[in-house]
Amino acid sequence: MICYSQTQMSNSWRVGIDHSARMELKTNGLFSVSRNPVFLGMLVTLVGIFLILQNAITLLVAVISILIFQVQVRLEEIYIQNTHG
Repeated sequence: MICYSQTQMSNSWRVGIDHSARMELKTNGLFSVSRNPVFLGMLVTLVGIFLILQNAITLLVAVISILIFQVQVRLEEIYIQNTHG
């Protein structure tokens, strides 16, 4: 799911938010089902790893990752709202 999502983003794929570039808003493919399929794929992977290897480290990594995803998604939503309305 992660690689497929990144492929669907094509030229819009970035790491972080590039305020100097205007990108197309993706609304087809996996993006018609989830606003952030890359993060969703990462989340499913991390939860799956935790379920397989249930220990404090995998739990900590999953929780911290979820918090970081939330911050990144909120920043991206602000950028998308300002860029695409």
